[in-house]
Amino acid sequence: MPVLEPVTSPAPNYAVLGYRKDEVIWDADDPRINPGPPGGGNELPVIEEAEWKPEDSGPGKLKVAGESEPRDRVAILNGVTEDRIFSVRADRESGEFEAERRMRANRVPCTVKAQVDDLVSEAVPVANAPANCIGQP
Repeated sequence: MPVLEPVTSPAPNYAVLGYRKDEVIWDADDPRINPGPPGGGNELPVIEEAEWKPEDSGPGKLKVAGESEPRDRVAILNGVTEDRIFSVRADRESGEFEAERRMRANRVPCTVKAQVDDLVSEAVPVANAPANCIGQP
């Protein structure tokens, strides 16, 4: 039966494996490496749903829902032109946000993004967007 010896002098993992610190390769684009922001949490605000609801007469409604850090002020942007459409406050406990805004069909974006400070989400297509939506991807 093998006997394990106690560790008497701690060493970094790379040294135990026989590498020097300057030989360690760190690829930030490696999908297995995602250190996230300091203190943990979501790295980016995320839009989970974006939908255009036309009305029979007058302006329709653009509905956007997603998640960010609790209490964040989330700016909803056109996904292509990056024009600000509106902003919404994330829930104080869960970080979820949801808002509907009335707008005319000729002002509806084709895609939307969420922005908090300098963090910007991926563009998400607006479901049921009219054919003349703004910012064709």
